[in-house]
Amino acid sequence: MLQHREKPPPKSNRRSRLKRIGFALVDGPDQLFEPTPSDWQRIETSLGVQFSDDHRQEIKAIIDEYYSAYRSERMAPSVKDTREWVLKLKHIGEEFLSNLRRDGQRTIGDGPSFAEIFIAQGLTVPGTRNHDAWGDFMLRVAIFNDACAKADKRILEFEIGESQGICEGRAWTAMVVRLTNFARNRRFPSGVSKAGINFDTSSPFTSFLASLQELFPADATRHSTNQVALAQGISSARKEAKKYNQPNAIKS
Repeated sequence: MLQHREKPPPKSNRRSRLKRIGFALVDGPDQLFEPTPSDWQRIETSLGVQFSDDHRQEIKAIIDEYYSAYRSERMAPSVKDTREWVLKLKHIGEEFLSNLRRDGQRTIGDGPSFAEIFIAQGLTVPGTRNHDAWGDFMLRVAIFNDACAKADKRILEFEIGESQGICEGRAWTAMVVRLTNFARNRRFPSGVSKAGINFDTSSPFTSFLASLQELFPADATRHSTNQVALAQGISSARKEAKKYNQPNAIKS
């Protein structure tokens, strides 16, 4: 039996440029954002506010959803690998069917003809005849080949952009936008300044996101080199959300 297993994606916090299909299977338990009381105090200090229990729960829900989405992003198979596997199966199926049909090589009463009879006996469903079982088997192989062709066409839609595949980094963008709206709706600091290089001169919102990312798994962080890189990442995420009209786009 043919076996194929997708290689796990490399560990990196850089956005992959690979085009991916719109589905992913994620193994293992859900990852949850669970700051300690001292973590919450540090997060609140970074933004310069004090959160209520409801505020903390909303932030936790935003991060939990991000954890789930980013894992899907990283595990979604590439269009290239998925298509290569389908085309390989299609090629095998077509070659198999061609051999079954023995086009131009069939002679009544030859060895292969009797081989087909013996094989058909093993394929026969009670109440049917042997030649019906053989023909039904070839029909199913033909249907399989047609299904492979249809699957390839669907995968190509992710390649050319007709279907929305999983785009690595979009989960981080959605998280930034939701945190921005969370802050703006409560009149918490939400502006981002890219002028400051030192930690003391960075904006509260940038420091807020930096303090959150310190608690993230290493491969879930982005733009974490320094405060300026993170501020630029936040600005880019907000622009991207508006460009693609995401459901959680920045509220004015």
